[in-house]
Amino acid sequence: MDRESLLALIAASPAFSAAPPEALAAVADSMRERHFCAGETLVTEGEPADDLFLLAAGQLQVTGLREGRDKVLGRIGAGETFGEIATLTGGNRLATVKATTAGTLFALPGDDFRKLLRRFPQLAERTLRSLERFLDPG
Repeated sequence: MDRESLLALIAASPAFSAAPPEALAAVADSMRERHFCAGETLVTEGEPADDLFLLAAGQLQVTGLREGRDKVLGRIGAGETFGEIATLTGGNRLATVKATTAGTLFALPGDDFRKLLRRFPQLAERTLRSLERFLDPG
């Protein structure tokens, strides 16, 4: 993906929207492109977290062990991020993410992410607001 397209993808993502252009450029500079195949496990529940991800193309399914059973927790589409919580806390992954189609994602190393949050506080605010999707409305 060319730089202009990557910047547009980052700017459209809820986790990074409304960040200043210099923050978006810094995020783009730190991201690594990765291609994946359908059926590939991208993140495994319980493993140490090291990257935040931005899905550029493809579809992903999120599952997790809940009440002793493996349960579908959601789906991730192009333009969405995942891995924010564990990357922010330095903890373990809270769910497993598998590709339902082939696609492309961008990985932002956790150390780079945390440095960017300190450098651009408005980026931290946008990232935290994007986590509202995990709150139980009921």
